[in-house]
Amino acid sequence: WTLQYTVDEVSDMLNKAGIPGCPINTVDRMVKDPHIAEARNMFPEIDHPVAGKTKLTNNAIKFTATSSEPEKPAPTLGQDNDIVYGEFLGLNKEEIAQLKASAII
Repeated sequence: WTLQYTVDEVSDMLNKAGIPGCPINTVDRMVKDPHIAEARNMFPEIDHPVAGKTKLTNNAIKFTATSSEPEKPAPTLGQDNDIVYGEFLGLNKEEIAQLKASAII
């Protein structure tokens, strides 16, 4: 019998009849839901240097003293190479420059 009604209509009918019920949101409903998409800011827009304005999926867990907002866009290809090769792998600037000159990185 539910096929003749929308998800919201079925939910309303159940609740009016004293039967607790609510929809399980699909992605297309969730991105339009004012509580999830807007009030909880689940899909903030961020400016990416290559892709331009991009919507991201925010952290669903919210803390009172800590922000869960994305701080920066995803790095571009190779953007963090100097940090990875220098700080994490311990290569010095000359070694990194030699790898770049050899088109290895």
